[in-house]
Amino acid sequence: MEIFWALVRFWTNVVILAIFLGMLLRNAPNHIIPFTSRRDTAIISAISAFIYMTLYNVYIYPRYLSPLRKLPQSDLIVDSSEFVPITIAPRGKKTLELVKRYPGADLINLRMVTGSQIALPVSPAAHRAILSEHAADYEKPSSGRYALSRSLGYGLILSEGETHRVHRKAITPSFRIQNIRSLQPLIAKKTSLMLEGIAAEMHEKGQIEISSWGSRLTMDIIGPALMSRDFGSLHSHNSDLEAAYAELVAPSWGAGFLFEMSMMLPPFIVRRLPVKENAMVDRTTTLIRHTCETILRDKMRDLKTAKFGEETGTSDILGSVMANGNLSQNELVDQMMTFLGAGHETTASSIAWVTHLLTLPQYAHYQELLRKEIRDAVSARRADADPDEGILSYSTLEALPLLNGICEETLRLFPPVTNTGRVAIRDTIICDTHIKKNTILVLFPWAINRNPAFWGVNADDMVPERWIDEMPDGTRKANRHGGAPSNMCELTFLHGNRSCIGKDFAKAELRYVIAALFKDHQLKRLPGDDGTVIPAGSLTIKPQGGLYVAVTPVA
Repeated sequence: MEIFWALVRFWTNVVILAIFLGMLLRNAPNHIIPFTSRRDTAIISAISAFIYMTLYNVYIYPRYLSPLRKLPQSDLIVDSSEFVPITIAPRGKKTLELVKRYPGADLINLRMVTGSQIALPVSPAAHRAILSEHAADYEKPSSGRYALSRSLGYGLILSEGETHRVHRKAITPSFRIQNIRSLQPLIAKKTSLMLEGIAAEMHEKGQIEISSWGSRLTMDIIGPALMSRDFGSLHSHNSDLEAAYAELVAPSWGAGFLFEMSMMLPPFIVRRLPVKENAMVDRTTTLIRHTCETILRDKMRDLKTAKFGEETGTSDILGSVMANGNLSQNELVDQMMTFLGAGHETTASSIAWVTHLLTLPQYAHYQELLRKEIRDAVSARRADADPDEGILSYSTLEALPLLNGICEETLRLFPPVTNTGRVAIRDTIICDTHIKKNTILVLFPWAINRNPAFWGVNADDMVPERWIDEMPDGTRKANRHGGAPSNMCELTFLHGNRSCIGKDFAKAELRYVIAALFKDHQLKRLPGDDGTVIPAGSLTIKPQGGLYVAVTPVA
């Protein structure tokens, strides 16, 4: 819609200027203007107004008047797919090249061939201004919000302003560390089921596709955690809900086209475009919303009919939100859709990328080192440890240096969401640069997380040791900074009041799954697989076409 309204403003200005020129021409002396008919006057006025406004928007304003004109600039960008979060094309390559070209820049001016300009923040100071110090000056662009809302609902990720503040306050208690710790038995139980399924599939086929197993696992974790509902995705390849999400997040040309059209056209037109993905999105999201509405209706009925002291299932995230906030039924359904979609696809994506990295020849040796670290921790486990916690407790897993280093490096190199947009809702300042109202900014975790200025010359390499401190006594301890000069050098979960509210849950889930998977198994790529992958997807990025590996038990 941002482009749509820009076009509306453009043509409005053309009409106003044409009328003004027409009035001047009609009143000009005949010896100066050789034509007098209304038709000739209208044509000349319209053409002149169009040429001038085009020249002004494409050349004069961006070159001589724009507040962004003095920033380091990109070459003219013709293909905008780099900045579309729904695409089958690799994202981030061109942006990363720009970041490397201007290592000391606070902002870079991305010049589009249409004359429009997008501000790309680079430095920690610029990101701090947007995400923390002046976060209220920015919102997600309405076009992106609409496009994503069809899949995620207008939940916490897409809400803005006071609505976002109220929703975040209601949801935050559910993601406190003690609540995340309490979910470890659920994570352990479901991971064991996944490993059983993987063993059976290996026996039958000799290979598995890790992305699909990750999605089914995380769906069966988020279901009980969110709404006390087990969707049984690990038991069946035909789970309607998991199938709906698999179809919804699959990358396609049509999905990318719809997203780009949502920036140019009103929603009621976008929904009527003759693209097959339109019907697919409507069908799958109708199923997802209906599932959420049914579960919410059942939960509200149970709460109303429960007797005093009776278990009502309010210990899940949904029950906690219902108890902590005055959200309407529609708002609760939107939150459920958000956590179902974002809550299971992001971790599933990371499971696939850890597997990708640890099965590459240059990093495969980390499997043995990781296995030793986990087995040593299991051997040192106290005899009275809670067996429901699984192989290791939350606190033990959190402290394992190599496990955390591998997980953190994967999240750095392959952030589930590669880029996200912001629009200035008022005039503001970033690092002494004036940012006018309606200026579009793009935050690019993929590029910032790989910036050599922050992460060194090996920024593109997986180096788990970044996240490990060598202590004076010779022990190793996990750190939280990876050696970067600022927390704003990694944008995987963003920061400030728009940071991912479930990041600690996602990390705990990832740590446990990776520990359990590699503790007793060796994973290898299939013959003929040279390790080349294309990150692609809709809500999140995964290896395009899936990631097939062989899983072998290790004694």
